[in-house]
Amino acid sequence: MAMIEYKYQPATMEQLTACIRWCQNQMQLRDWLIKLDTSIAAPPEVKLDGDDNGEDAHARVEYSTDTLKAVIWVPLARMAESNRNPIECLIHELCHIMIEARGVDAEDESLVRVISPMIYRLYCKENRIKQAREK
Repeated sequence: MAMIEYKYQPATMEQLTACIRWCQNQMQLRDWLIKLDTSIAAPPEVKLDGDDNGEDAHARVEYSTDTLKAVIWVPLARMAESNRNPIECLIHELCHIMIEARGVDAEDESLVRVISPMIYRLYCKENRIKQAREK
């Protein structure tokens, strides 16, 4: 699970889609077909961990480096109640794809936790988004 560095800020589907496109360019994932799902329930493509029935899940990604396809699930309705930033969660999941595409095991959260905050801050700076830091 990602560490929360920034508190909740509302985000629209358009903002999340723009974030995906920006990240695909920056992370050199232009060949990937990335589908975004923001529904409250996890889509069938997304596998949830063990006992996790999806009620506590905040974001997940399923991807295939063979087909270059990914499904990212970011349930927008849950973000406010759990004080999570949807754009930060989305970038975290995109980092899993980027790392795995380079041949490194993306299941190891430690590398993703180091890279995703840096990319989030760069994204906000380039797109003039005010970062609401967690206190």
